[in-house]
Amino acid sequence: MCGIAGAFNYTDDSQAESQVRGLLSNLLHRGHSHYEIGLGETWALGTNRLAIVDRDHGRQPMCSNDRKITGVLNGEIYNYHALRQELELAGYNFTTDTDTEVIANGYHYWSEALFERLDGMFAIILYDERTCRWVVARDPMGIKPMYYSYEGLRVLFSSEIKALIGRAGETGELPPGHYQVERQEPVAYFKPESVTVSDDLAENAHALRALISSAVRKRVQTDLPVAVLFSGGIDSSIILYEATQHHPDVTAFVIGREDAEDVCSAKWLCNELNIKYQHIEIPAPALLDSIPEVIRTIESFEPNHIRGGTLSYALSRSIAGAGFRIALCGEGADELFGGYQEFSQKYRAEGASQELRQMLKTFQVQLHRTQLQRVDRTAMRFTLEVRVPFLDTAVTNFASALPIDHLLRDSTTGDVISKLVLREAYRGILPDQIVDRHKAVLSYGAGFDSNGAEGIFYEHGRAQVTDSEFELLQRQYPAFALKSREEAYYFNIFVEVFGPLSLAAARPTVNATRMEAA
Repeated sequence: MCGIAGAFNYTDDSQAESQVRGLLSNLLHRGHSHYEIGLGETWALGTNRLAIVDRDHGRQPMCSNDRKITGVLNGEIYNYHALRQELELAGYNFTTDTDTEVIANGYHYWSEALFERLDGMFAIILYDERTCRWVVARDPMGIKPMYYSYEGLRVLFSSEIKALIGRAGETGELPPGHYQVERQEPVAYFKPESVTVSDDLAENAHALRALISSAVRKRVQTDLPVAVLFSGGIDSSIILYEATQHHPDVTAFVIGREDAEDVCSAKWLCNELNIKYQHIEIPAPALLDSIPEVIRTIESFEPNHIRGGTLSYALSRSIAGAGFRIALCGEGADELFGGYQEFSQKYRAEGASQELRQMLKTFQVQLHRTQLQRVDRTAMRFTLEVRVPFLDTAVTNFASALPIDHLLRDSTTGDVISKLVLREAYRGILPDQIVDRHKAVLSYGAGFDSNGAEGIFYEHGRAQVTDSEFELLQRQYPAFALKSREEAYYFNIFVEVFGPLSLAAARPTVNATRMEAA
């Protein structure tokens, strides 16, 4: 995991290096080893590296055997050992045990066909001396970020928007599951596999558990201790349980007031399963005071992300402060298995409709602009790598093939049971009170009242902006479609840092009102 940067088509290497150093100076929080830079005649690549894989020899950028391919990586490739074996059989040699070196030699051998072979979370920048072309690529779900700025023929890449602010060019984002060669249109390399599932709920639950267990296992293959962002809900309880099955040193971290629903549930399960945990207690005023820094960190003014981001920010700070470099989270399960109340409401109104299927898809494809952006920025603000097992490709392919009535089903009490197959996958393994626990809005579960129009964040935001100030902002920035004084408060802070960024004007259409805890 790193903060990476690239500069291409500059007059000479000194100009390109200066640009990359400037970008990396805004990304120091993303790694411990700073300003690892490689140069070509008109380009430069660099990283601030969070050393996890082959920590003593993992300095980036890395080159192919013939030094024709140079690359930097932000993320983790979980199948790099298998790819390395293929490349060794093809005659390639390796001097490190890193995934970045596999990428450099892999691109030399497979060209753009490399990207569909990668199993992991990644953003990659490469330069190919054979063709004098740069290439960038991003993982299928967009777990790892990749932004760019064009100025004439010159182009800059960065892991975060803030590093590109003040540049002459417009800031854009490489879509998930795409690669791009020079200024050509991005190419979608990722095509979900068609998976055959059963009509039987129990069979699908059994198969799903095996996929989740495998997804967690590959993400804890490390000699470093592992933290789990834990709320005591079904999603994060599954991740915590599986992590303890595959790694000897796992600690759960839960945030909230002492008597909060999440905290009580999380502590109870950890005591039941004899799992180490740490409880982070933070007062409401401290959360509200952190809002300006959270907006700068997350690079968003979306209320849902800022509210939840204050908790993610405080939690990540505590985990990193305890000495952890790697953590797991339960993000993605709600989008895959129908956990949000929007899904239950639509199911109650329409049943297993095609519109409900499309709603699930919309939530999934916008993850990189919603929960994944929040998690990446708040964690990497404290040099913490958060891995997302539910977004393993095998899990997402399987979830997409499931019938709707294995995700949502009417209960005998008239409610809608959400994430049905996920709950049944761990019934008998986790206690029933965890398996059947209802979803709690994130701030409510942590003990900070509602996440909606009557909550502390909403009221705090309203107190900062008058009706006339709100109306003025609406007139000044119509493209951003500001809907409330709370939103205007966040937007005011956002514009001070990032300006009226057109990328932010293309607002997510999901998770608009509330944040619910995994």
